[in-house]
Amino acid sequence: MPRTTAFDWFVRLYIAASLGLFANLFNLSPLALPGLFNVAWASLYAATLPLLLSLVLSGMAARSWAILGFSGYLILSTVWSQLPQQTLQNSIAIAMNMGFAIVCAERLSVKRFSENVRWALNAMVLLSLLTAAVGMPSAWYQDVMNRPTILGTNPIQGLFSHKIFFGVYSTAALIFNAIAIGGVRRMLIVSACLLAILLSGSTTALFTALVACVLLLLVGLYSKGFFQFAVGPLTGILLATLIILPSAFEPILNAFGRDATLTGRTELWAWALWFFEKRPILGWGYRGIFGDSIAAPGHLIALASGYEPPHFHSGYLQVLTETGVLGASLFMIILLASITRLAASSIADKGNAHAAALLIAILALASISAGMNILLHYNDITTLLIVFGFCHRWRDIRTSKPMYDTSQGRTYLRSAIT
Repeated sequence: MPRTTAFDWFVRLYIAASLGLFANLFNLSPLALPGLFNVAWASLYAATLPLLLSLVLSGMAARSWAILGFSGYLILSTVWSQLPQQTLQNSIAIAMNMGFAIVCAERLSVKRFSENVRWALNAMVLLSLLTAAVGMPSAWYQDVMNRPTILGTNPIQGLFSHKIFFGVYSTAALIFNAIAIGGVRRMLIVSACLLAILLSGSTTALFTALVACVLLLLVGLYSKGFFQFAVGPLTGILLATLIILPSAFEPILNAFGRDATLTGRTELWAWALWFFEKRPILGWGYRGIFGDSIAAPGHLIALASGYEPPHFHSGYLQVLTETGVLGASLFMIILLASITRLAASSIADKGNAHAAALLIAILALASISAGMNILLHYNDITTLLIVFGFCHRWRDIRTSKPMYDTSQGRTYLRSAIT
C-alpha cells in the first residue's frame, strides 16, 4: 500500500468510530464522559464538511448528488415527524455520514478505501481481544440472562458497544482479510477473527459468519472456474434446507437459547407493519418512532406490552416505517446499485479483489439486517460501505491490482481464496 496519508488516518478513525469506538470509550469504559461522545462525533462531522463542500463546488459525480438528494429527503422528514428535534438531529448525522462516504468515493480508489476499512476492523478486533485478556471491565458484556458463549465463557464486546456488533464486525474483518491478504498473516488474523466471533456469544454473529463463508466459497469456486459445476449441488442443498428448515426451526433456535419469536423480534415486526399501515407513503420521519419522550409514537408498544423497544430489530422494516414507500424504494435502489456496481467492478477484466471484499461484506451485512437494525443507521459502518459502493468511481478498474491473469493465454479470476 502506498504511503499512509493524513486523510487515510482520518478515514481509519472515522471507520473505527462507526464500529462503536466512541460509544464504548465515552459511554461504557472507565473513561466514560457522555458529553465527549457528542463532541467526538461533531469533530468528525466538522472535519468532513469542508471536504464535502469542496467537492460540491468543484463538481462531483451524479451518483454523489443523488446521495445528497436522498439525505435531503431524510432531513425533510422532520416536517412530518412527531419527534421533530430527534429526527432533525439524527437525519443531519446520517447526512454527514453519507457525505463522508461520498468524500471517500471521490478521493480514494476501492483498493485504498478497502485497505483502510480492513486496518480499522483489524485494530478494533485485536484490541478488543487484548482488552478482554487484560481484564478491562468494559470489554466484557453484561448479559442479564447469564448466557455463556459456545466456548463456555462470558461474552465479550471489547471496544464495541455490544457483543452483537463485536461478533458481526469481526465477521466483516474475516471477509476483508480472507480476500485481501495471504500467507501466514492471513491465517493468524482470520483465526483471531473466528475466535472473536465465538467469544462474542452472538447467534447473529454466527449466522453472519455462515453467510460470509458461503459467499467466500462461491468466490473461491468462481476463481478456479468451478462455479458452473457447483450450481447444481448448491441448488440442491438450498432446496433441501428450505424443506427441512420449517420442522427444524424451533429445535435449532432452542439450541442457541432462542425461542420461536426470536426473543420477541417477530412481535415487534408485527408492530412495524401496523405503524407502516398508518403512514405508508412518507413514513413517520427518520428516527421518528422511538424515543425517550412519552410523545414518541413507539411508546404505544410499551403501553401494550410493558416493554419499551429501541427499534423494530429489523433494518428493512425500520427503513420502511420511518421513510415510507418513497424513502424505502430510494434506499433499496441505492443498496442494489451498490451491490451491482461492486459486483461489476470485481469481475471486470481489470477488476480487483478489494471490490469483492466490499461486495461480500455488504451482502453479509444486508442479509442479517432482516433481524438487526443496521441499515440506514447513523454513525454505523454499514451505511458507509453501501454509499461508498454506490458512489465509487470506475477509475478503480484502471488503478487497482488486476484479478485476472491472461499471461498463459487464458483468463481466470485471481483470488486470495486458494
